[in-house]
Amino acid sequence: MSLTDTISSLLKQTLLLMQDTMQCRNDLHFYDNHIRHLTESCLSIFASVYYKEKNNNSHSSIRAIDIGRQFVSLLIQHFRTIKSPAAYADMLHITTDYLNEAVKAATGKSVSHWIRETVVTEAKRQLFHTALNIDEIAWQLGYEDYRYFTRIFKKETGVSPQQFREEYRHTANT
Repeated sequence: MSLTDTISSLLKQTLLLMQDTMQCRNDLHFYDNHIRHLTESCLSIFASVYYKEKNNNSHSSIRAIDIGRQFVSLLIQHFRTIKSPAAYADMLHITTDYLNEAVKAATGKSVSHWIRETVVTEAKRQLFHTALNIDEIAWQLGYEDYRYFTRIFKKETGVSPQQFREEYRHTANT
C-alpha cells in the first residue's frame, strides 16, 4: 500500500490532532466525540487508500460495483417473480454476460447464485416463521412446481424444505 504525500500529510495531521486531544481531557464528552471522529477519519483514509490500491482506480471496477448495487436492488424487488439473469440484464439495459461479469467482479458470485441465495433465504424464513406448507411457500416464491423448488432448496442447503423446518423448529423449541 503506497501513500501519496498529500495522504501522508493528511494522516499525520489527523494523528497529531488526536495526540493533542488526548493530552487535554477537560471536557470528557467533547474528548470522547473528538477522539471517535478522529479515529473514524484515520480509518476512512486507510480505507480509501486500500480501495484505490485494490481497484487501481479502475473505472470498470467502479462500474461493476454500481451494476452490482443496481442488480441487488432489482433482485430484492423482483426475486419472487423473476428468476432469469437475462431478465435482470434487460432491466439494466446490458447484456446477460456483462451483468454476470460485473456482479462476479463486485461480489465474487454469479447472478444465478444471488437469485438462488435470495430465494432460499426467504424460503428458510418462511419455513421457520410461518405455518405455510411447502406448496404454498414455493408458489409465493414464484415456483408453480413445488418439486422443482424442493430440488433447488435441497441443492443449496443439503436438506429438503421439510427437513429444514423440522430440524430448525425443533432446535428453536429446545
